[in-house]
Amino acid sequence: MPKSIAIIGTLDTKGDPVAYLEERIKKKGHRAVVIDVGILGESPYKADITRYQVAEAAGTTLDDIAALKDKEAEALEKMIQGAQKIVEELYQDRKLDALLAVGGSMGTSLALRVIRGLPLGLPKIVISTVAYSPAISPELLGTDLLMMPWYGGLWGISEVSRRVLDQTVGMILGAAELYDPNPLTKRIIGVTALGSVSAKYMYHLKPALEERGYEVSVYHATGMNVKLLEKAIADGQIDAVLELQACKELIAEVCGSLFSPGPKRFEAAVEKGIPQVLSMGTIESCLWAPHHPIPPKYADRSIIPHNDVIWMVPTSVEEKVEAAKMMAEKLNRAKGPCVFLVPTGEPPAGVRKLGFEDPMGVAAFKEELKKRLKPKVRVVEVPSSSDDPQFTMEAVKLLDQLLE
Repeated sequence: MPKSIAIIGTLDTKGDPVAYLEERIKKKGHRAVVIDVGILGESPYKADITRYQVAEAAGTTLDDIAALKDKEAEALEKMIQGAQKIVEELYQDRKLDALLAVGGSMGTSLALRVIRGLPLGLPKIVISTVAYSPAISPELLGTDLLMMPWYGGLWGISEVSRRVLDQTVGMILGAAELYDPNPLTKRIIGVTALGSVSAKYMYHLKPALEERGYEVSVYHATGMNVKLLEKAIADGQIDAVLELQACKELIAEVCGSLFSPGPKRFEAAVEKGIPQVLSMGTIESCLWAPHHPIPPKYADRSIIPHNDVIWMVPTSVEEKVEAAKMMAEKLNRAKGPCVFLVPTGEPPAGVRKLGFEDPMGVAAFKEELKKRLKPKVRVVEVPSSSDDPQFTMEAVKLLDQLLE
């Protein structure tokens, strides 16, 4: 069955590669919908959706946008708004099976913003001259997509850049053919976890949830992956969350780590009103990226390398208290039922210790959190540690109650 692939590009500067992508997609028996987001130059051919229609969708005219030529960011913002509306309408009308964008820095900037409004799972590829640049932050990505480095493709088409375009067409068509647009059929529980050492509860948690007929969707509590959990919740793909590693990334936000998912963590669940069962997790250390400069305030702390991607830095009592304040502020705005579990027991014998143990800081976190949470957020103290199966089963039982 033919698939509809939207192609976004500035035809005045990227007309040749866009035309080539369109031709290759059509030769494979699929439909291409070209969306021109150029502003100033001439288009070499008429797009399926012209730049004039994009401007109109933004509530303005192309002439008015072109008049902002000395204010490039404002002009780009208008084209982003128009392209977002058009692409979302295509999706709602079931006329979009995948999206492909091509560009330099301006085209990439626009594409990343437009893509953010599309649901998780819909295939999205950006061919970009700035792919994987340090300038492409997690905040700009914000959702699931592939970026294809467009080497040798800034001006026109060469034999080298043509191969990049060919590979990308193969990827987007393959993804579109396998994309399932149908709604999910099971209740989906969003769960966060770290590795096998820090998330031993997963060995009990996932089977217990699956025995109850839930589908378990597990996200790595390392910043970017949990941004996708936030997106999945906002898209309506998650029915409830059970996070026993809830505060690790709030610690990262407090400390300024690159592993922070950003200041809007938990806000999708808060706004959607889905049930939440949460616990603190491992707050004694903060994940840190080795290539990110270590702040002077950490000079006297024992840094433990985990691998080439992650270091672990001990956290102070003050940082733990700040994370507790942040968590309470968010949960107090929850529109749905919320339970926070507080472990009060000692870890079972044999649990590996990393040397970050901070009983005083953990106690301060608990005290601050309980002091600031409003009565509508239920606090349950469990006389075991988070590594104990008893703690995990208490969390599952509470989730059952909230979903019932």
